[in-house]
Amino acid sequence: MQERRTKKVTIFGDSLFRGIIAGGDRKYVVSKFIDWEAIDRRFGIEIDNRSRMGATAVYGLEQVRKYFQADCECDYAVVEYGGNDSDYDWKDIAGGNLTPEPKTAPETFADALGQILDLLQARGIKPILVSLPPIGSFRYYEWVTRIHGGAENIMRFLKNDVETISRHQEIYNNIVVGTAYARGLDLVDVRQAFLLRPDYAALMCEDGIHPNAAGEQVIVQAFTDKYAARPTVSAVIGAAASVGAAFAAL
Repeated sequence: MQERRTKKVTIFGDSLFRGIIAGGDRKYVVSKFIDWEAIDRRFGIEIDNRSRMGATAVYGLEQVRKYFQADCECDYAVVEYGGNDSDYDWKDIAGGNLTPEPKTAPETFADALGQILDLLQARGIKPILVSLPPIGSFRYYEWVTRIHGGAENIMRFLKNDVETISRHQEIYNNIVVGTAYARGLDLVDVRQAFLLRPDYAALMCEDGIHPNAAGEQVIVQAFTDKYAARPTVSAVIGAAASVGAAFAAL
């Protein structure tokens, strides 16, 4: 790979790194709590954030292919998928379909994630995987039933246990974590960072699935903590606890 004066980090992910939060009137808005452009300027790194709301690993695989077809390249790639993959078509369930399939089956998710990593590593790019934040199941249940109705059907699908939502999402998190360990890749354990906080529910938006402003700072700190021990980070850790500092240390 050609030498660069600055390191380039490309982010392939979903709304988590797009900075989407649940606003009023059950609408989603883009926040600036993780300001990638400011991080670029302050720490002299180049961040190409290709995160997209609603993205799944299958979408990400196609995105990575197009990235290379356009002769793009980077030094590191943050890969963050799983939340949308594990989700369901709640409108369909509310309407009476009690045997739905998730947006991406677990085995398809694992395969697509593996292919993404294969493509990146074949180009000499170092992937960094990110675990999934925990879900506030009851909040999310309330959110989708307010939007789609069908509370009785949705509860029947969940077998009268809203925590079914969180347990199902955990399958995808386990795939991410297991893949990182199996391949010897860096893992930024965002999930652990949230679960270590006794107030982690207060770090989530009203929808129960997107971190709020305080939650996004937990994500920032998870990156900083991951790379704080790297020798080159010492000069910037004192300046700010930021994702930029973490990336600059890689």
